[in-house]
This record gives sequence, C-alpha cells and structure tokens, in this order.
Amino acid sequence: MERTLNRDHVLAVLYDMAMTIGSEVRVRPLVTRAVQRMLYHTSFPVGLLLLDLRPRDDGDYEGRLEVAIGDFGLTSRVGEVLVLPGSLVAGPAAEVEDRAAIEALPVQPRLRGACVRMPVGTIGVLLLVGPEVPHAELPVAHVFQPVMANLARAIVLCRAHEAQQTELVAQRDEARLGLRRFRAAVDTAADLVFLIDPRTQRFVDVNDTAETTLGATRAELVTRGLADVTTDLEPAALATLYAQLRAGKGSATIEATLRRPRAQSMPVEVRLSALESADEGALVIAAARDLTQRREMESQLRQAQKLDAIGRLAGGVAHDFNNLLTVILGGASTLLEEAPPGSAFVEELREIELAAQRAATLTKQLLIFSRKGPVVPKLVDLDECVEGMVRLLKRLIGEQIELVTRRASSPTHAIVDASQLEQVIMNLAVNARDAMPSGGRLTIEVLEAAIDPAAASDTALAPHGRYAIIAVSDTGMGMPDDVRAHLFEPFFTTKEPGRGTGLGLSTVYGIVQQAGGHVRVTSAPGRGSRFEVWLPRVEPSHATDAPPSHAPASRGGHEVILLVEDERAVRELAARTLRRGGYEVIEASDGAEALARAQNGELRIDVLVTDAVMPRMGGAQLAKHLRVLRPAVRVLFVSGYAREQLDDPTLADAHFLSKPYPGEALLRAVRELLDAPGR
Repeated sequence: MERTLNRDHVLAVLYDMAMTIGSEVRVRPLVTRAVQRMLYHTSFPVGLLLLDLRPRDDGDYEGRLEVAIGDFGLTSRVGEVLVLPGSLVAGPAAEVEDRAAIEALPVQPRLRGACVRMPVGTIGVLLLVGPEVPHAELPVAHVFQPVMANLARAIVLCRAHEAQQTELVAQRDEARLGLRRFRAAVDTAADLVFLIDPRTQRFVDVNDTAETTLGATRAELVTRGLADVTTDLEPAALATLYAQLRAGKGSATIEATLRRPRAQSMPVEVRLSALESADEGALVIAAARDLTQRREMESQLRQAQKLDAIGRLAGGVAHDFNNLLTVILGGASTLLEEAPPGSAFVEELREIELAAQRAATLTKQLLIFSRKGPVVPKLVDLDECVEGMVRLLKRLIGEQIELVTRRASSPTHAIVDASQLEQVIMNLAVNARDAMPSGGRLTIEVLEAAIDPAAASDTALAPHGRYAIIAVSDTGMGMPDDVRAHLFEPFFTTKEPGRGTGLGLSTVYGIVQQAGGHVRVTSAPGRGSRFEVWLPRVEPSHATDAPPSHAPASRGGHEVILLVEDERAVRELAARTLRRGGYEVIEASDGAEALARAQNGELRIDVLVTDAVMPRMGGAQLAKHLRVLRPAVRVLFVSGYAREQLDDPTLADAHFLSKPYPGEALLRAVRELLDAPGR
C-alpha cells in the first residue's frame, strides 16, 4: 500500500524551509532547524546526515560525516568516514524501498523506512525517515525531494559564507597582529616618534621612547606639539613646513634641541614626512634621533684632527731640529777629536755635546708623539730610566705634589724603546697630577715579580714568567669601577672639556702591549690609584740587544761614497767627517743631482748615504733608481723619522742611521755596511 502525505503539509514544509534558509547563514543551525520543521509538520521520526561524498571503485560512496541530526545512532560518529551503498546516492532523488540498501546503512538495526538524497557538487544530504509513516495522499519522496534540493543549495551557500567569514576573521587577526607588532616596533625604537595633526600642530600619538625621554604620558603629550617640547622651533616656521609636506613636497629634516624637564636638553635630528590617514586626513609623522653621541664623536674627531695637525707640526719641527742637532753634535765631536789633551775647551765641548744629546732626546719624544719617530727596542735599566726623569717630572707635576721614587732591590732590565717607556711614565705622572688638584704624593717604584703557572688568576692576565714592574701611585680622588672599566678606551676621559684628550692612557696601553707587557690598575673613590706597568724581565747576559760600542770606527781607504743631503750644513759636516775617515766623497743636494752624477759610468760608487726625506725625490726612490744603474751599491739611510717609512722589500738589506748622530756613529755605520756580507 502506497504511503502518502497531505498536500498542505508539503506547502507548509516548503514555506517553513524557505524562511529557515533565509534566516540562517551557518550550516549546523540551518540543518538543525530544517529537521525540526520537518518533524513538526509531518510528525515523522526524521534524521539528517551531511557528508562530503567521493565515489569508490566498487560503485559505493564514502564521505566524512560532518553533521548528524536525529535519533539514529550517528550523532556520536561525527568526523568518521562512512560508506553508503551506491543505490542510495546514484540516480534520481526518490524514495528508496530497497530493504538491503537500507540495512547496509551504518546505523542502528531498528532504522527502517525511506531515504532521500540530494547531491550538490560533492555534498550529499541524506534524509532518513523512520518506519512509522502515517497514511497520506502524496508519496514521501514527493514531499521531501524539493525540500532537500533547496536545503542542499542553501548548505552550499552557507559553506561559502562560512569560508568567507573564516578568511575575513583570519585577515582581521593577521592585521591586528601586524598592527601590534608594528606598534611594538615603534614603541621600542630608539628614536622619539610623534604623529602630528598639522592643522592644530598637536601630537595625535607618541611612542614609548618619547614618553620616557620627555618624562610625560601620552595623555599629557597629546596636548602639546613640537614647538612645546623644543627650544628652537617656532609655530610659524612649523606651520610653513607642515603646509609644504601636505602639498606633496616629500620629507624634511631639521635639527632642534629637545627640552627635558628633569634632564639636560638633548640635540636631535627630526625627520618629518606626510602621512595620509583615511580617518583623520593628512597627518605628519616625525622621528627625532638623539644627536648627543654624534656631536661627541664630531668633537672627538675635531680634537683628533687638531692632535694630528699638532703631530705633523711637531714632526716637521723635530725633523728640522734634528738637522741642526746633527751639525751641533758632529761639530762638537770633531772639535773634541782635534782638541789637544788638557785643552781648556774640552769641558765646554763636552757640555755642548751633552746638551745636544738631551735636545735629541726631546726631539725623539716629539717624533714619537707624531708617530714618526724610530722605535728602537733595547735593553733598558728601569731604575736608571726613572731616575733620569726625576727632574723633568718635578717640573711637570708642580711643587704642591711630593715626588717619591724607590729603586728595585737589584738591577731590573727589560727590552723596550727607552723613549716610549719615558712617555709611559710621563703620561701616568700627568694623570696622577690631575687626580690631585689640591696636592698629594706621587710615588714611582721599580719592582720585580714572578707569575707562577699554578696561579690561575694571574695567568689569566699575563703569561707566567718573571716581570719588571714600574708602579705609579697617587693619593688622589680615585676612581669607581665603571670608570676603571673604560680607562684605556681611546677618547675616554673624565676631565672637563679642554683639560684632556682621552688619548694618554690608551697610548700607555698600546706601548706596553707592543713591548709584550700589560697594565694593572687598582683604585677606589677617595683612596687614590695605582698603575703597574708589567714588562718581561730580561737579564743583561740574555739580552739580544747589546749596548752600542763607543770604540773608534775603522777608517776607510779606497771606497767611494755618494752623499745625498738637502740640508747644506748637515751635508758639509757629513762630507768632512767621511773624508777624515779616509773615504772619497761625492756630494749631491738632492736625488735628481745624485742620479745625474751616477750616469757617469766611469765614476765608482760603493755606498749611497742619503737622507730618507727630501723634496722632489725621497731616499727610497733614489736608492731604487740608483740600483738599476749600480746593482752592487750599498745603501745607508739617514733620517730622524722611523725606519718603517722605508719598508720596501727591494731595500731590505739597506742600513739605517737615526738623526742626530755624532761623527763616529756615521763612520761606524758606513764601515759596518761595507764589511757586511752580501752585495
């Protein structure tokens, strides 16, 4: 007997479904509402399954169960993959009476009745109707087929809507996350960032750095503008600048001074750019960067340039002065040789020679300052070095400071450049003097120490071994730990502007490190400071640098020397000295003249003695040109500058004599060059 339903029920269900579909945009509420309305109008035990179907090779279908409505035992299996017989899915939508197909459904055995499905795309909507269906005028399929078709289409639309909403939510969340990240980046930026309304010239927003630097909250700052937080920006000028930015003139950069209520004013560089805002119209964003460090570096650079200029001047003066001292020393040496025994002038000549040697020491210090002086490591007695500086140090530190020196218990030696070691002591003494403005005691001691390999704390500072130490102590104001940590950094100083360059202790550190030593510092506020210069100790018998011999130099016989010197007095004195030593001398005032003389192939030249620094052609260039003409010629450079300035691989065998020099030193240098093996 055919089961039928009343036509009015069909119309009621369709109308109610239309209302339901129009009012729901989510799948689950839509399906739930549809089942409830069908149950209400038909009094059937109704269930609904919603799956994404895929055909199988055996003709059946499988799909993941997304929604299960109704009391058919499937609500607990949402998310599982179910297999449906093909007869329930394929073919037109109709009431299915195939008992085997119904029994094949993965539901409880009590389910009996009709099944209606409506595939739309990959969606399968399966309506399950219980076995008790009342007598009706229409077939069950005729009632539910249009309902299910509309429901399936509505589900497709709901799914599209949900996907769109999910995407919109994801985009919104991503935008919010990006905004939070951007805000965090702006707030943690080192620059002060202001968002400005150009119409009112007031801040719209500021970052955390601006709040911290200006000592005010955002709420307080939004009542102000750039003219309120700086000392040199006027509202009228800012209004003109804002108008230019709004007119599309790009960006602008200005410098200003930031006013801070509880701190020193801060120089800043402000970069302003126009910013379009959909909500608030045209805005201006300003980023203010602290220029304090840049100004300090510029000041330090200017100071360094001044020092470099002073160094160049000192080097030039020392070079010229060395030429004069060479003449004085050479003349005094010659007169001493020629003076008869017992002459009344011998003592005066020795005083002249001694004064010239002291002056030579001063010029050497000037050349070290200008970084042009020759660095000559040799065996130095630290006690003699300190004692030799006592008179200079007393004048340097003044009468209000007591100078105390203490010798080592035994002779203490190190291999170091004597002039550089004197500079180290002098720099430390000046530093100590400045730490005692009201007077005090400066103590310079020479000590000995040994670092045991087992002493881990000492070995961390320096290799184990024996050390010679010069300790400079003062009774001054001392230093805290944070100052002591930066002592040897270039340009670091705690002195007032104009009182120090910040290079003294960095120079000390560099010299001591170059000599293979290290510096230790102990200090505390109010307890003075102690600087210890540790140098590897050397026994005189183990030293590689032997004291210079003062024995008379061997005389020449038949050798020919080409003497090149642009300073006439120095050239004439050197020529006389060499001729007295038995050498034949050819004089030239510069490199070009020397090369012209060397063109004469019949002229013999054994040694080139040349000043290293000359106009038009320097000594190194001359030597290389001359060796093209005379490959066997030997070269002796004479200069008050450093040997490193002649660091040319092709002249590695050349010898070097530092100005100023006595006549015997020149003769000895020439003889050693001629007697050396090689060329």
